Amino acid sequence: MANNKVQLADGTVLVDLTKDSVTPQTLLSGATAHNAAGERIAGAVVTAPASTTTPKAPGTADTGSENAYARGDHVHPTDTTRQAKITAKGILKGDGAGGVSGGTVGKSELADAVQKSLDKADASVPTTGGTMTGPLKVGSASLSPNGYVQGTWLQTTANNHLANKATKVAILDGSGWLYHRTLAEFKSDLGLDVAFTVTLPASGWRNNAQTISNAKFVASGYAYTVSPEGGSFLACNAAIIYVDNVTEAGKMTFHCVETPTEDLTMNILRTEVSA
Repeated sequence: MANNKVQLADGTVLVDLTKDSVTPQTLLSGATAHNAAGERIAGAVVTAPASTTTPKAPGTADTGSENAYARGDHVHPTDTTRQAKITAKGILKGDGAGGVSGGTVGKSELADAVQKSLDKADASVPTTGGTMTGPLKVGSASLSPNGYVQGTWLQTTANNHLANKATKVAILDGSGWLYHRTLAEFKSDLGLDVAFTVTLPASGWRNNAQTISNAKFVASGYAYTVSPEGGSFLACNAAIIYVDNVTEAGKMTFHCVETPTEDLTMNILRTEVSA
């Protein structure tokens, strides 16, 4: 029977194991002791042995699986993939493949390399913004310091619809520059539905006819709608005004049954017609 406490009749405690915390799992293997119940126990904690594996060269990180410990005087093999130690005075020359050639850079070579680096830095525009002093070229396109963008092609990547009514049209001039024209200007440029007015002076009638000159009268390809301006409506009706077709560029002939006694203002609408 195990005893975990020895106490004299007068109450003096000689041995008390009741509060001991030792267990086989906290005692080294090969050692013995008594637990809190006074039972003799053997240690179960086994220490890891020293490793007999040759240390590995540097490589990919790995947690490993071996439980043995590494001796304090272990040595890793030399990494033959790295540049061996080179003793030199000055800046070493590169071999173009990540290594060094063994020689050193002379003062003139160093100065030239530094200058090229500075020139490259001066020619660069930082990502935070800056000012260009010369054109920026990308293929056949260029962005000039004055804000002009020149190139062979212009293509948008967004096919967005303009919900509002267009007020301007983009056009190219003879040199390829992009400008805008108002819709009225563009319509006039194309010669479509051109509206204008002409005046028939009272003194201009000869044998109940008079010919009005205006560059907007085109001899072919157009139809003309002629009507009196509001203030000339009654006088025009009284005179019974009618016109001939435009057969000569820049001219239209008007006729009357009764010679008007006042100047008449006529509205002209020129409309393109297909052949």
